[in-house]
Amino acid sequence: MTASSSIPGRSPDWNAGGIRRLSQREDEANQYRVIAMDEDFAKSFGLTIAAGRDFSSEVPNERKSILINEAAARLMGFAKIEDAINDQIYFWGDTFRVAGVIKNYRQESLKKAYEPLLFRYEEAPGGYYSIKLKTSNVKESMTRLEEQWKQFFPGNPFISFFLDDHYNQQYQADQQFGSVFGLFSALAIFIACLGLFGLSSLSAIQRTKEIGVRKVLGASVPSILTLMNKEYLILMGAAIVMAVPLSWWIMNEWLQDFATHISLSWWIFALPCLCVIFVALMTTSIHILRAASTNPVKSLRYE
Repeated sequence: MTASSSIPGRSPDWNAGGIRRLSQREDEANQYRVIAMDEDFAKSFGLTIAAGRDFSSEVPNERKSILINEAAARLMGFAKIEDAINDQIYFWGDTFRVAGVIKNYRQESLKKAYEPLLFRYEEAPGGYYSIKLKTSNVKESMTRLEEQWKQFFPGNPFISFFLDDHYNQQYQADQQFGSVFGLFSALAIFIACLGLFGLSSLSAIQRTKEIGVRKVLGASVPSILTLMNKEYLILMGAAIVMAVPLSWWIMNEWLQDFATHISLSWWIFALPCLCVIFVALMTTSIHILRAASTNPVKSLRYE
C-alpha cells in the first residue's frame, strides 16, 4: 500500500515554477510537475531507481530529500544522472537534497513525452491510497477495505477504481476512432465490391460473343481472364497511386500527436493494396469465368 498526491494515468496536480539548482541563476529556473509520496510509492508501482536511493522513513529529516526522474535531471543540466545525487535544489522557498533519480516512466499516455517530475517525501500525502490486491479474491478484499474505510473515516464516501482501467481511459478516444474507422472502411470495401460485381456482370454480358469468338480461335480460360481483368487492374493501379500518398500523409499527421510512435514502413501500405487487388479480382472474375466457361456455340448465339 502507498499514499501519494497523484497516480499514473493523469498529470500531477502540483505544478511548480522557479525550480533550479543552487548553483544556477534565477533565470535558469524551470517548471516541473511535483508528486508527494511516501516511501512505498516507487516499490508499489514498480518504478526503478536509476541512481542513488529511494525514500526511507528511517532516514532523519527525510522531508528535506527529493527524488527526480531522468527527464528532470536532463532539464537541470546534469551530464550524467549520477551527478545529481546529493546536489541541492531550490524551490518553494526551501532547499532540498537529491537523494535519487527515478528511471523515466509513463506518467501519462504515449501521446506525452517523458515529463520532468520531482517527488517530495510525505509520510501521509493527501490524494490517493493505492493498494495491491491478490486477483483470487478481489471482491472480498474490496468489501473488507470498504468496511475499514467506513470505520476510520465515517461520513466520507468510499470511492475506488482499478488503476489499469483508469490508465487505459486515456486511449478510449483512439480505440473508439479505430473501431468506427474500421467499420466504415469495411462498409466502403463491401459497397465497392458490389459495384465491381455489377460492372463485371455488365461487361461479361456485353462481351459474351467476343469471349465465344476468342475461345473458338483457341484462347484459354486463363488468357481470357487476364485480358478482361486488365482494364480493372489499370483502374485499381490509378486508385492506388492516388490513395497511398494521401494515406501516408493522414497517418503521419495522426502519429505526430504521439511523443513515441512507430515509423511508417512500406509494407503497411503494400499489404492492404495487395489485399484490395485480390478481393477486387475475385469479385470481377466470377462473371468472366462463368462466361469463359460457357460453350462457345451458346456464346455466339447470345443476343
